[in-house]
Amino acid sequence: MSSTVGESAVGSIAVIGLVAVWAAAIVAPTVAGSQVPVTLRTMALPAWGALFALGLVVVVARGGAYALLGAHH
Repeated sequence: MSSTVGESAVGSIAVIGLVAVWAAAIVAPTVAGSQVPVTLRTMALPAWGALFALGLVVVVARGGAYALLGAHH
């Protein structure tokens, strides 16, 4: 198995895990209680903005980390 296939498999499993956690923490309580979850209310907007900004910083900081992968092919 090549590293690309293995990395894709691990990435797919991570995505499935994130979706499962999101469904369990956000969707299930909403459906059960017929309420808008706290994470989706307007009062949570600053927290989502901070999370987005943190993610953006990580992406920009790590942007060049994998630039050399194309040279190996």
